Amino acid sequence: NIHVPKEIEDLEKEIEQTTKDKTIAVKSQQYELAAKLRDQESRLILQLEQAKMNWEEASKNERHLVDEDNI
Repeated sequence: NIHVPKEIEDLEKEIEQTTKDKTIAVKSQQYELAAKLRDQESRLILQLEQAKMNWEEASKNERHLVDEDNI
């Protein structure tokens, strides 16, 4: 079983909401707001990528061997 850390889930939700807000801002011709949201979205994506790399690295170090006693 793979358990995705809450931090990653939260970042994904925040990116999704920011993207929706940006689309609404563009449709309503609020271009300055859309630009700010685009920048925020970019920062969040970078944070998400870093969080995923950290999680992957931590997962590599936490692997457990399965032997006959575990079966």
